[in-house]
Amino acid sequence: MIADHVSGVPRYMYRTLLKHVQKMIAAHLRRDPAAAFEHELWLFFFAGILKQRLSERKVAIPSSQVNWT
Repeated sequence: MIADHVSGVPRYMYRTLLKHVQKMIAAHLRRDPAAAFEHELWLFFFAGILKQRLSERKVAIPSSQVNWT
């Protein structure tokens, strides 16, 4: 079975990350700063999601406060 998420981030976002990296590099080579910046913004968006998911993994889940007995 293939995991739906890697480090808490949906797998499809990694494929999108690679696409944006390629397009950002191409925009830099074309000397198109507006397009390069647009793709760079997406990279920061992805980095923020990854950072948040990794930090959530470190948080202990509190035990239930309800006593069922």
